[in-house]
Amino acid sequence: MVFGFERDEDKTKAKKHRYEVDLPVSVDMEKYLPQQEKKTRYSLSTVIKYKGQKLNERTHITFTKMGDGQWWRCDAGTVWKAAERDVQGGSGGETCLAFYKRDA
Repeated sequence: MVFGFERDEDKTKAKKHRYEVDLPVSVDMEKYLPQQEKKTRYSLSTVIKYKGQKLNERTHITFTKMGDGQWWRCDAGTVWKAAERDVQGGSGGETCLAFYKRDA
């Protein structure tokens, strides 16, 4: 399951608007799925963020959660450990995509 976040921004202005998104760690989609579906819980698995002050100098940062529960930050060829707090809100950049994986 993927969620996208858009910005309503006038690209002719120099001012950049900031916003923060706190993502639920897990989501129960029971009321949105067919009744025969038994696995309805999804967990946050990957978040893609923008980082940078100017629109033409932005970079993408990816946070992904491995099977052992450890979050990792991937940024321009560098990978290092991250904490869940780095994924939430405005920490680490502005959220543009969030991926959820169906729980086993």
